[in-house]
Amino acid sequence: MKTRLITVAALLSSTVSAGAVGLDRSGRPTGLIFESGNVLEFSAGFANPSVDGSDLTTTQTGNITDSFSVLGAGLRYEVNDQLAIGLIIDEPYGADILYGPSSPLLAGTAA
Repeated sequence: MKTRLITVAALLSSTVSAGAVGLDRSGRPTGLIFESGNVLEFSAGFANPSVDGSDLTTTQTGNITDSFSVLGAGLRYEVNDQLAIGLIIDEPYGADILYGPSSPLLAGTAA
């Protein structure tokens, strides 16, 4: 049963990230709630994406993204056999896009 729940959670999170148009950065680390006993975990990630293309006038945009890091932590405390409490802190969503002056149609557009 434990494996099925984790699989379902993974499928749901991948569906949500597809609908979030690339804003999901951490994948919502919910695996902590399926562990047993007391758990303390930390996570860190770094990405250096490169996104480029052309605008409607076929002018090249250049790289419009910056690198970013994601930090997270989680704590699960088992009060007794029937009750556990947990806290998950992360940076799940973000966007950092800036079109430079090389694209006259989109220059200065940011998210």
